[in-house]
Amino acid sequence: QFNTAEQELTKKFGKKPSQEDVKWRVYNQRIIEYASKRQWGLYRNNKLDMAKLLIEEARHKQALSTLFEICYLDLNGCNNIGEGISTEDMEKIDIREFDTKMAFLAPGIVRIIENEITKLKISNDDAKKLFIDINNQMKPKKNMPLNPEEAWGKLVNRINKNQKIQSINPKDIPNTFKEIEDLIKNKEYNYVVALIQKLKSTFYSKKQERPSIKDIKEHLPELLNSKHPIISNAAESLLITIAKKDADSIEDLLVDYVKRIQNNFQESSESSIIGEIALINVELVKILIPKLIKNLREHPEWNVRRFSAFNLGTIGMKHSDLVKEAVPIMINYIKKPYEVTKRQPLKVKTNDYSISMDLSAEKMLGGRSKTMAKRCIY
Repeated sequence: QFNTAEQELTKKFGKKPSQEDVKWRVYNQRIIEYASKRQWGLYRNNKLDMAKLLIEEARHKQALSTLFEICYLDLNGCNNIGEGISTEDMEKIDIREFDTKMAFLAPGIVRIIENEITKLKISNDDAKKLFIDINNQMKPKKNMPLNPEEAWGKLVNRINKNQKIQSINPKDIPNTFKEIEDLIKNKEYNYVVALIQKLKSTFYSKKQERPSIKDIKEHLPELLNSKHPIISNAAESLLITIAKKDADSIEDLLVDYVKRIQNNFQESSESSIIGEIALINVELVKILIPKLIKNLREHPEWNVRRFSAFNLGTIGMKHSDLVKEAVPIMINYIKKPYEVTKRQPLKVKTNDYSISMDLSAEKMLGGRSKTMAKRCIY
């Protein structure tokens, strides 16, 4: 898509365009494409790409406006519906283009917004006016679950909470985990993730004192076993970060976690954790490599095959001999990219209806099979 845009702009301008011009052409094309296909999650992600480019170009007022659009989409719970389901079927099975039950506003986005407001030196009243004005103009549907005024109130609450989790006392880790426990009770899962990420960042900071690994180990297993994927994924990331810094101190926890993966392999099949552990100590995950290769070759769900490729590729970075059986399978996927994106028909049931949608991954997600094959394998 970027190559095509570059060729089109070269023909239009009579010279090679800048990379920024190419990006803007692609991003603007995608806005139209994703909106027409009701792929509001991809639409939102594309808006984030635009906001990041605006920040790079020091166009901070436009960047803040775009970030406010992203917030509004997130707070309204944007979904990827796609072309394969009718409005009538959506009503039957209670699927919506926007659903506040799916709302998630990442602390990282809130943090970027705070930074842009600070750079622009605008008051809260001016920020509120900009938020409401831009979302009254740009909202993708006339009747959104939340109006801009309601969404602004929720954003302000998130900013206030975000400011409370900006610092961690490395000498009082039990209190940090008490905060995490309270946030889980209140179902503030995104802020749980933010605290875990803040804890993780202390292991990379040269200025900040590192917390006690012993204290973290006492509480980490509970988070690793969380029924909420965003929490368990964040805990996995913290586990790997600590292991990279001091593998011996946390080896027993790694061993236990690999056993859990082995015992619940299919439940853990859409994660890159196996490859990450292999980079630390491949002996711990050797037993799982045949299962990864089997999933890569024959699992009916494309996303499981994709993560199998990720994990095997990571293992192969240091131990190519252990994954050589996977190489011809990956070569075949490169030759036949549609094999990567084939998937089981999606069946949705309610009390009165059952609907089956037989769509490949690229149709569901708006991608292209060749591109998705490259992403899986490289």
